[in-house]
Amino acid sequence: MTASKPTTSTPFGALDSAALQEATQNFNTGQLLQMVDELDAFVDLARREGGLRDGLLRLHSMAQTVLLGAGLSTPAGDSLVDMACEIETDVREATAVLSAWLPQLIALQGLNEQA
Repeated sequence: MTASKPTTSTPFGALDSAALQEATQNFNTGQLLQMVDELDAFVDLARREGGLRDGLLRLHSMAQTVLLGAGLSTPAGDSLVDMACEIETDVREATAVLSAWLPQLIALQGLNEQA
């Protein structure tokens, strides 16, 4: 039989006492606010005129015309391939930002009293 780890009761559940002590000394809660700011910036960029949302809608329209024979619903002239590449770049940049959040989120998960 294994001995259970010492825990600390908090308003948000029982947490591993040793992990809580470590986090208290080393975790920067300001990083969570930085995530909020980064998310806000991404959402603003994605929703602005000509942003990711508009690009995806334009790409959809272009693909419908080229792949399904739908009538033109967006002005011709832009390259479907170039549009897909631009969107891929935007998505990769967003993914890099979101992936950078993972260590902080995983660190907080380490407070699990059952780990």
